[in-house]
Amino acid sequence: MRHVSNKVLLTITHMLLGIFLTLIMGMVIWGYGSLIESRFYPVVSQARIHSYESLEGSQTKLAFSATKFRECIFLKAEWFVGEQGGRAARVSSRFIDKPTVRGKGRHSWQGMIVDLPESLIRESSYAIVYHNCHPFWTTRTTFFIGAEDTK
Repeated sequence: MRHVSNKVLLTITHMLLGIFLTLIMGMVIWGYGSLIESRFYPVVSQARIHSYESLEGSQTKLAFSATKFRECIFLKAEWFVGEQGGRAARVSSRFIDKPTVRGKGRHSWQGMIVDLPESLIRESSYAIVYHNCHPFWTTRTTFFIGAEDTK
């Protein structure tokens, strides 16, 4: 049996440790990258709601504006009632504006129907928009937080 020097064993150990640490770091970035990106590099600003119009039932039509900071492909918007990061339920929402490709800058929307009354939208709802910015994950941006809109 050949004798392997301590130097070779140390080199192999360092290589394996480097590979292991790279894999762990990759898993952390993959797992938390979307959260970090959403917090520090959002696609859009918080929406500013300009008008609330009560519709039949408990629906509300919103007109709002926001600034788009990055060139990403819009995928969808979701509205929730409840506490972000806590107990919440998704509610039906839809844009009634015609689909438009929007670049960076300030934009306005004249119609989004949310299946909540105005009071719940203002007090205990939030919205998240989803964009495709790169091939790694879907980018989520908090678009509206009701309790913050009333401050």
